[in-house]
Amino acid sequence: MASFDAGTRDTIKDAICHLAEHPLDGKPLKEKFQKDTVWSYRVWPYRILYRNTGVEWLDILSIEHRKDVYR
Repeated sequence: MASFDAGTRDTIKDAICHLAEHPLDGKPLKEKFQKDTVWSYRVWPYRILYRNTGVEWLDILSIEHRKDVYR
């Protein structure tokens, strides 16, 4: 996250805190509720890709600009 400016970092941190409480607010990129489903959460113009581990934390896989994240 060091490459993001301070405002973007704060916005992304807020989004991650929101996801920690509401992990199903993202969009599943595979079949919903399958084991190892990757989810996407929009923080314009970025996307957070994550897995809901079902325990008290999320696996954040990637935070990238929307034009690059799915490549």
